[in-house]
Amino acid sequence: MTPQLSDAEPGVATAALSALSELAVLAPSVLRPRLQSLMPALVRPCGDFTVPARQEMALRALSSVVENTGTVVTPFVDFPSLLPDLLATLAIAPGAAAVAGAAGASDIGATAVAAAEAIAGPDGQLSGHLATLQHATWRLRREALRALGIVGALDPTRLEMIRAAMTAAKAEAAAASHAALAAAFSAARGGGTNSLVV
Repeated sequence: MTPQLSDAEPGVATAALSALSELAVLAPSVLRPRLQSLMPALVRPCGDFTVPARQEMALRALSSVVENTGTVVTPFVDFPSLLPDLLATLAIAPGAAAVAGAAGASDIGATAVAAAEAIAGPDGQLSGHLATLQHATWRLRREALRALGIVGALDPTRLEMIRAAMTAAKAEAAAASHAALAAAFSAARGGGTNSLVV
């Protein structure tokens, strides 16, 4: 089931997430030994705003798996990006996630106008679509809030540790990117020993 959770086709991934959610209710003992392999594929779509239906189902499945297997709080520790993703889902403006998903973009603020034009009807009016978009966004927010409540409260000290780990990971990625850029620059200059200074 793990490959289907990460399938490129949103419909397949959403159906697999739905099946996982139901399996967690019906047979949690079957999932417990497989959580290490399932959780990364389950958590990844929780922060993906490009396909709101898949994100909503991922949040629902996460809640169901955590609730029925008793793995509270550990997803926040094992997946440091999960808490910021859930909070970002709660913070989005009504309709923004669905609009960004319709445009196929992850930068909600920068793509709102283009996405609105893309989903406008033939007469250019959005009035018929806005109610649907706002309803979808509120469902998404409800699932994010439910997931926050089920996954559980996080000790403030542990939260700071997670934030520090995320900051360190970002700094490490930036340093690796800088080193790769310096190596490429050096190679482009004919293999000289001059280093790129930023």
